[in-house]
Amino acid sequence: MTEDLLRAGHRLADMIVELFGDLPPGHALLEEFDFIAGEDIAGLERILARIGRGGIEKLPAADRTRLLGLALRLVAARDRLGLIDDAMQQHILAARHAFAEGLPKELRDAVEFFDPERYNAAAPVEENILFGTILGGEADGRERVHAAIGEVLDQLDLRETVIAVGLEYAVGTGGSRLLPAQRQQVAIARAVLKRPVLLALDEASAVLDPAAETAIFDALRHEFDSRSILAALSRPDAARGFDRVLVMDHGRLVDDGDYRKLAGPDGPLAPLMAAE
Repeated sequence: MTEDLLRAGHRLADMIVELFGDLPPGHALLEEFDFIAGEDIAGLERILARIGRGGIEKLPAADRTRLLGLALRLVAARDRLGLIDDAMQQHILAARHAFAEGLPKELRDAVEFFDPERYNAAAPVEENILFGTILGGEADGRERVHAAIGEVLDQLDLRETVIAVGLEYAVGTGGSRLLPAQRQQVAIARAVLKRPVLLALDEASAVLDPAAETAIFDALRHEFDSRSILAALSRPDAARGFDRVLVMDHGRLVDDGDYRKLAGPDGPLAPLMAAE
């Protein structure tokens, strides 16, 4: 499989350089992708140049190892470039069996193999429940699968246990392994843990769906019952439940007062809510 993996690593390196070669080291966009974070893109450019001059066969051992490492990071379910074709998948399956059968006895405990009858301690709780991973490309697929998982957890009274386990999850640099909405929720939770007298949120819920936004603000108002919350909101309906609402237009205060009055037929929030 070495040559197949080298070719896949070559194509992946070419894609990384083409898409991200102009970004400076440490750019936030690079941290969004697990297989790019921490990569020396300039080093990949030098490897590609050497391939252009002499072919992949004449690469030094260190360069070949690096391309192999890139290819081994690929996740088939997220492969949009066709790098892992049907033939390679069959080779990988054969390699899986050969590896398991040939693993020395003293190393058997060092590898956690998937078994439908056992919990896999090396995999996330989600993958243990699904015995797999969520495929991309399906509209709202992740959200619907997560909702189904939540229903199962509630039926089996496991939600509190899973939440406790989830606190041990490695979220990556700057939360890079989390979805944008999850990163925002974690940021809000960190602010709440400081127990401030005044909690200021600047469109902190903008990336959340309306149901999640409503649930979070209901919980925050309960938590800050004897304290204060100042929130800049992008969705007018999210202001429901606050004691006082200020309506801004291009940095100017247009109106303020009770939410019901401002959201009424003649209120300044009415046209904004109608436009949603």
